[in-house]
Amino acid sequence: MGTVKPLFPTSRWESREVSKDCFISYLGNKYSVPFRFASQRVKIRVTLEQELEIYDELECIAQHPLISEKAKMSMKAEHFEGIHSAKKRAEAKES
Repeated sequence: MGTVKPLFPTSRWESREVSKDCFISYLGNKYSVPFRFASQRVKIRVTLEQELEIYDELECIAQHPLISEKAKMSMKAEHFEGIHSAKKRAEAKES
């Protein structure tokens, strides 16, 4: 007999804090999150398809294939697009 796939999601939600460099940690690996969520709390869950989904309060903000090895990193370039111009705008507001 093969593996039986549940008829409904069996994943549980966990909470993580996004690091200043825009990553969350899960089972010893790091996964990128869009830069605007740096230093914020997010919710995560693993789907039946072995994808890690990352949510803010309302929507899924990032998805990554689950990494099976340890001490690896999954990074998506689009999570960092615009980070330099956003920093410049923030610095201009402060001065």
